[in-house]
Amino acid sequence: MIIALRALMRDQRGVALPLALIALLILTMLVLTVLNLGAVEPTISRNLSDTARARHLAEAGIEWAFDCMADQDLSQFLAGPDGVQNNADDQLATSVAGQNIAARMDNTFCVNSPAPGALPGLTVATGTFSVTIRNDSIGAGGGYAGDQVLTGIAVDGGGKFVDTNGIVIVTATGTFGTATRQITAVVSRNTLIVNGAVNLPGMQADTFMNGVVANQTIDGRDWVRADTNAGGPSGVGPLRFGITTQPGIQANMGITYEQNVENAFDTVAKQNTVQGKNQSTGVLTSGFATIAPDNSLTSATMLNFLNKLAANPATTVIQSSLACPLVLTGAVATATTPTLSTAGSGCPGNPPIGQTLNLGTTTDPKLVYFRGELDTSSNFTGLNLQGTIKGAGILVVEDGDLAVNTSGAGLTIGGRNVDFYWDGLVIVTGRYVGTGFRSTSNTEIRGSFISQEAIWNEVAGYYEFLNQSNSLAIRNSTQNINMALRAAYNQRIISWREN
Repeated sequence: MIIALRALMRDQRGVALPLALIALLILTMLVLTVLNLGAVEPTISRNLSDTARARHLAEAGIEWAFDCMADQDLSQFLAGPDGVQNNADDQLATSVAGQNIAARMDNTFCVNSPAPGALPGLTVATGTFSVTIRNDSIGAGGGYAGDQVLTGIAVDGGGKFVDTNGIVIVTATGTFGTATRQITAVVSRNTLIVNGAVNLPGMQADTFMNGVVANQTIDGRDWVRADTNAGGPSGVGPLRFGITTQPGIQANMGITYEQNVENAFDTVAKQNTVQGKNQSTGVLTSGFATIAPDNSLTSATMLNFLNKLAANPATTVIQSSLACPLVLTGAVATATTPTLSTAGSGCPGNPPIGQTLNLGTTTDPKLVYFRGELDTSSNFTGLNLQGTIKGAGILVVEDGDLAVNTSGAGLTIGGRNVDFYWDGLVIVTGRYVGTGFRSTSNTEIRGSFISQEAIWNEVAGYYEFLNQSNSLAIRNSTQNINMALRAAYNQRIISWREN
């Protein structure tokens, strides 16, 4: 019996078929798995591709919004395209639960930009983007830490519809196929409060007025670009002071900054060349009453403004030095693109000597930033303007004097013959610095002029504001101040996250 069982167990006939069937089953399962993976992989790849495209569209939306906001009042966007508060277009959802305060953005206020949707030149089949904007006005509560976490500064007290700190929060949504991606960015605009046609907010306010009095005017009324010398100002912006100074006593003089400036206007004729807001009544006046202390623009606020301006990745700072003091020379035909040269020989920092600089226009304003170096003798001219110069935007000269030696009066603008004309802000700032409008020059600054001395003990005989010009007109212009401060060079994205 045992022998028969052993023989039966050793008999392998008929085993091949079951083994073949098992092998076939395993191979079939492997083939089906591979086929299934082959079908899924294209879907995964397509989803990844669609998601990447959606993200690129969201990035395009942020860039579109950044460009759209340039040159515009940020507050006007916060009520949506219809400009009516608390309508459907400013009650859109945000990333904060229960806070439906975002406003839809389109090209209502930036008519030179394409409307959100498909990218320019493409159709919706290639994807779309949309954009919302809101003020940084949501405080902590309901599990949300507050907008200060995004912005790094205190929540804007202006509420939903009024921007008071130059910061807004933009969210762009990109869509391609079934994929959607969303990016939120905080856009910050550098702010500066300017309350005078001429501003001397520094530690010294030494002033010298010895130009041709009949051709001199410092005017805090609101001039727009189209206003002519004969017709006078037509702007509806705020009336500003003729000249502002820092409040308090100038340490090296023992008198107030205000009195120090007033001493330069030592005749009635000179006093009558200054007009603007009366520091007591707020109405239009002339003379000493519109030379006023003002704490809105201080050395600290100027330093903060310039640090942010210089830190912007879009800013190019041109280096001037004691060995290589810089000169800009233009002609009537090249007033907005003068040539940079030097009065020295060795030029560290490789400034673009021999090249032309674009000083901008009112439709394309520029930031032109020159930085010198410390010279305790007060004799260093960081930038010398010669010939005919015209520009728009912000002109900054830091740690060096600005000497206006232009001549010829070859430009006729608004009924005045000038050789240095600037729409926007002219800022001279730093240590042992000042501005001299020299005898050959015929200048108009339509916007505001700021000269800020950062140290208190510069020796007598050097001036923050010196006028020996043939003609000088410094005229307040809200239109040009806004143009200068709202340009793209003065705003940046300070934080960015993908939702």
